[in-house]
Amino acid sequence: MRKIVVHGVHRSGTSASAGILERAGLWYADEQNKMPPRVDNQKGFWERLDVVELNDKILASLNMSWFTLAPALSNSELMDVGSEYLDQIRVIADQLNEHDDWFLKEPRLSITWPLWKSHLNATHHVWVVRHPISVAKSLHTRNGIPIEQGLVFWYHQTRMLASSLVDEPNVFCVEFDGGGAFESKLNEFLQGVSTLAESSGEEASDEQRIFDSGLVKHFNDDASKQLSNFPVIEKAWKYAVAGDAAKILALPEVSLSEFSWHDLESRMVFSIEAARFERDQAQLNSQRDNDAQRWSAEKLRLEQEWHASDRSLNEVKTELGEQQKQLKEYREKITKLECQAEELQEKNTKLECQAEERHSQLIDVAVDLKHFMRSKRYTLMALMNKVFVRLRLIKHRTLHSAFDKSTHGITSVELENVLPADSTRLLMLKGFLRNPRSFLRRVNRKRVVKALRLLVGKNDGDIAVRQALLQYDVVDPGGNSSLDIHVPSECPDWPETKLEFQLPAAPVVSIVIPVFNNYLTTFSCLLSIHKHTDNHSLLFEVIIADDCSSDQTAQLGEYVKGIRIVRGDENQGFLLNCNSSVTAARGKFIVLLNNDTNVQAGWLSELISPLEHCPEIGITGPKFVYPDGRLQEAGGIIFSDASGWNYGRFDQPNKPEYEFSRDVDYVSGACLVFKKSLWSRIGGFDTEFAPAYYEDTDFCFQARALGLRVRFVASSTVVHFEGVSHGSNEDSGIKKYQVTNRKKFREKWQQTLDAEHYTGPEDLFSARVHGRDKKTVLFVDHHVPFHDKDAGSKVAQRYVELMVERGIHVIFLGDNFYPHQPYTRELQSLGVEVLYGEYFKNNWYAWLQEHAHTIDAVYLNRPHITVNYIDKILALENPPFLAYHGADLHYIRVGREELLGIRDADARSSDEWKEIEFDIMRKCDISMWLSENEVDTVKKEDPSINVAYKPMYWFEQSDVDVGRHSVRDRNILFVGGFGHPPNLDGINWFLDKIFPEVLAIVPDVKLSIIGSNSPAHITNLQSDAIDVLGYVSESELVSAYGQARVSIVPLRYGAGVKGKVIESMQYGVPVVTTPIGAEGLPGDANAYLSVRDTEQGVIDQLVLLLTSDDACDSQVSLADKALIEYFSKDAALTALTTILGLDKSDEV
Repeated sequence: MRKIVVHGVHRSGTSASAGILERAGLWYADEQNKMPPRVDNQKGFWERLDVVELNDKILASLNMSWFTLAPALSNSELMDVGSEYLDQIRVIADQLNEHDDWFLKEPRLSITWPLWKSHLNATHHVWVVRHPISVAKSLHTRNGIPIEQGLVFWYHQTRMLASSLVDEPNVFCVEFDGGGAFESKLNEFLQGVSTLAESSGEEASDEQRIFDSGLVKHFNDDASKQLSNFPVIEKAWKYAVAGDAAKILALPEVSLSEFSWHDLESRMVFSIEAARFERDQAQLNSQRDNDAQRWSAEKLRLEQEWHASDRSLNEVKTELGEQQKQLKEYREKITKLECQAEELQEKNTKLECQAEERHSQLIDVAVDLKHFMRSKRYTLMALMNKVFVRLRLIKHRTLHSAFDKSTHGITSVELENVLPADSTRLLMLKGFLRNPRSFLRRVNRKRVVKALRLLVGKNDGDIAVRQALLQYDVVDPGGNSSLDIHVPSECPDWPETKLEFQLPAAPVVSIVIPVFNNYLTTFSCLLSIHKHTDNHSLLFEVIIADDCSSDQTAQLGEYVKGIRIVRGDENQGFLLNCNSSVTAARGKFIVLLNNDTNVQAGWLSELISPLEHCPEIGITGPKFVYPDGRLQEAGGIIFSDASGWNYGRFDQPNKPEYEFSRDVDYVSGACLVFKKSLWSRIGGFDTEFAPAYYEDTDFCFQARALGLRVRFVASSTVVHFEGVSHGSNEDSGIKKYQVTNRKKFREKWQQTLDAEHYTGPEDLFSARVHGRDKKTVLFVDHHVPFHDKDAGSKVAQRYVELMVERGIHVIFLGDNFYPHQPYTRELQSLGVEVLYGEYFKNNWYAWLQEHAHTIDAVYLNRPHITVNYIDKILALENPPFLAYHGADLHYIRVGREELLGIRDADARSSDEWKEIEFDIMRKCDISMWLSENEVDTVKKEDPSINVAYKPMYWFEQSDVDVGRHSVRDRNILFVGGFGHPPNLDGINWFLDKIFPEVLAIVPDVKLSIIGSNSPAHITNLQSDAIDVLGYVSESELVSAYGQARVSIVPLRYGAGVKGKVIESMQYGVPVVTTPIGAEGLPGDANAYLSVRDTEQGVIDQLVLLLTSDDACDSQVSLADKALIEYFSKDAALTALTTILGLDKSDEV
């Protein structure tokens, strides 16, 4: 049993040694896994492709390559990076160990050997050594590398090789050159495996066929003399010949700082790429010649068959003539009836969808209205509203916005100065009358006793209770039916309820809760965390940072298990308590959470996700609501005078303007989430703000100064019992530092505040999204993009995502003003503000008039939607930049329908659509089209129109590096929504004229039909040969492309670029289409698609692709190149900045 690994520096003769081992009978790989010979090594490499690829991935993870002069790695560093590849290494090792005698040769093993060692269990190692001068001269001849650099390369690689072999037994050192030493050493080694040589049946001459004596031409007597000028390298050479790895390692390392190895690396890269290009060119030439010969033979065979069949056809033509005439008449009648039926079916489907949507909306509205109209609040508000209207007392759009703006700069405690100075008892009675359910919720003995004391007692209650009651009496409460709250005063005694958390050994998240007294408040917070935080999907620990409490907080550990309690020796105050307690956290992510909070379902995962998936985000924070359900804060704003603003305070939290995530000036320290590494980098809270206030705002500003973003996450909700943590009197206690620290903060960040922040609430609409120079785009379409259902929506979604990526604030206005899910939530999570609901439906223009001066551009999508908005936008005093995208030139598509005779007589004509579209384009600042053909058409029709091209999609190299075409079953895939008439017409034509002929030639072919709103006659085609899948999810669509061998786009009319064509190219599926399907694609579409203009041409091409793997792979390769060349991200960015009327170099 021989398991041999061949080692050696590049250009050292390892390939010759490995070749002799194969001739001696040792196995190393299956045929398809063997690296083929190349121009620079025509005899062969004897390397496994999977080992080379895997080692390259490992080295890439280390920012290295086999020719990089990187410092030697420790085994621990290598194992840390390479651990994810161990499963693949085991698979390869198992394949080798299935054979008693094998060898493995791969020069990169000199670096990665520690990862392979324990799995391969090699019995012998062959160390091939070549004179450093020979290696250097070879590198100079083949790669143009100076001799001195080649010598350093040999020395550095030899030290890495010695490091791998120093502890290995049975190492045979073979000298490649030097006058016969190579042959003698190799023969000596082969004698040890003589049984293999005898069993192989190979003659000694086989060695000569592999070993090329001409390879030692660089070695001569002068080499040793030349090497004497480099004494350290000369020593390394002598030790290598002797196989003494330990002595080599004792020699000094290469001083990379003094050696310009980047030049060596660039030469190596150039040489490798040149060789690869030469190889690929040779393979393409060979494939072209083979294809030409094959097609010539096939052409001859087909011509012979055609002549034979032509004679047979002439004999039956006369007989079939009359029958064909009759069939034609019947088919024409059937076609007309089918068209009429399909049109009726299409109209019916649309009406059903509209009716279903309206019905759902009506039910929702009816339920809400029913509940509201039964309330006393409705009766009272209706009466009051009539009085206010009659007396003309209502001047603001909502009471909430009026109250919010009137109290700018006033803290929550100072509200007592602007509200009626009622006593606590009167406030409680008012609160009970206004919101009895809230007061009677979970009545218990403690609550009743407390209420009686307030009503009949001498004192008027503490200010915290008074402040809480004021919150119920300021404006109408929002209702908290959807909130799960554990009111601290209503929490059960500890002996009645004991909590137990799971304390993981390696938490991902550390929830740090700073506390000082208020033990029931802390227990309420823990109850909410225990109920609403899943420790299975996200491992977390809870740390109570007790700042030397004097109440029952000290007993917390007796009743709550699985938490960590950190206590200092003395009371430090909030800020210092946070700084000391975070150091005890073990999680990658830190949550600083006030104890006067109740978290809600899904809170934590929503806050952690942006930090995990977006490296630019440094801090996240949730939406805060009051216990009564009103909004407390949807992101924080800091104005240039350092005053703060809780955006949306006292308003309804589920309004569209509070439902989208976005970058903000700061998020409240009541729930602050960040990576622990950021905390360490900044050094925690600035002690200048001790004991509390503005430390969280300063922390957010410091993170932004490091280039990180601060993110408000609208999908995470936390209830905040404001005022419990620090009290509410600014003249005493911690609260007095709020005013003092504001001055300190202003002094510290004066330059940033003046340059980047707005002056006051008059700019509230812009200030709610961080960045004074941030661009804003209003995107108008028929509804939020159903990106998984039609190509037009997918284009809209991609451009919205690109705008967000570019740093643009996008406001989306759907013409139906309906929040379709999950699409609306996806946009809001990206940071897109979506306008929906009855208010915006009825008041969108008033909203636009109010905020038009803050909007930089309006993106109008589709002509039938644009006509509803463009004139009103132009009527504004200073209308924004108008960009129009029509999806395709409708009038061309409609004209083709008219030519085919399938256009509804009641619908707009082609001429009418042309007039509408060109009127829109003349009114807009720019019109964008998805094909150069449409751009040229518009320019020829009216040169005065500003028109530009934008790509439908965009791709990068990584998009076409995976999922390419391989041998698949004979599946044809059709994708297209049936709400688009050209798709329905195309599949009907394909099923009638094309598919039966293909099925007759390729009996095992299968057709998969995917598309929403499929009519009954399509659904009823389900059979063994046809699979009607209808609407599918995005993941199911990707899976369908993965199983398809060919994609068919059988369009007979339409206009613009067809998204399904590019989508098929993206997933590596060859496309067969018509000239209409290929219309508008850049370059020569025939070069990367199968475009056929006759029925027989489509049939023949489908049969070819279904039966020839080579034909499929060739077309996919050409399509990949077209994707990168014509649909680059850079082209999309250029189009985007053009849409905004900006130069591409401008900052957005």
